[in-house]
Amino acid sequence: MYGMHRLFFINRDIAVNQNGGFYQRGKSYSMEMKLRVAATYLDAKEKSIDAGLGPRPVISRVASECGVGWHIVDKVEGELMTNFARQISKKQKNTSNI
Repeated sequence: MYGMHRLFFINRDIAVNQNGGFYQRGKSYSMEMKLRVAATYLDAKEKSIDAGLGPRPVISRVASECGVGWHIVDKVEGELMTNFARQISKKQKNTSNI
């Protein structure tokens, strides 16, 4: 990255992650980015299962494809699992009331 660009980013507290994506420290990614990461993660998960490699995709590959750090993918994965567990719990609760 050129010096002038670097100075522009530093003055605005913008950093570049290991995958070339931009972010501001302490600020959340947009919902659009989180949904992109979630969709990419779920696609990678499906491919991993179909290939017989197990249910968890390689997090660093998902991060690289989305241009985010691995920790964002890990966080989105946790949110997906939490929401999935809630849905299963609701279904079980609803079927037990029949």
